[in-house]
Amino acid sequence: MATMAREPVPAMKPGAPGDEPPPAMFDRPTDVTDPLPPVRGSEHVASLHAAWGRMAASEAVPETSAWRRVGRKARSLADRGLGRPDREVMANLIRAVDAVAARCDELLERLTSQQVSIDDMATIYGEELTRMRAELARVASRARPPADDG
Repeated sequence: MATMAREPVPAMKPGAPGDEPPPAMFDRPTDVTDPLPPVRGSEHVASLHAAWGRMAASEAVPETSAWRRVGRKARSLADRGLGRPDREVMANLIRAVDAVAARCDELLERLTSQQVSIDDMATIYGEELTRMRAELARVASRARPPADDG
């Protein structure tokens, strides 16, 4: 990646009264804002994982007897019949939320990097345009014929 180097802007003498002000560069400032917090570490995703961890921990009890396995299957069928969420579907949903959160965080990093680059470019080009305009005004003032008073 190429980096832009710039030299310090030399001090410019203020223009004569009545000179036009320097041109406005942008309608909005290009200042770099504070980065947004990552989505993966957000409160909502963390609470979703905590709730899933509690649900998975309650199922993790080893079922040694056939009766417990049959009871678990019966509960699962009853839950489906009553419209309660299937645990496998919930696990897939949580994985999908994690994938979307990870992609959002990647996009956030890219946008933050672009925002810094845009701010640098706006500053550099703004300084260069202002310097060029001042130089053009100085050249134009030398090229004007003297005013005829008579």
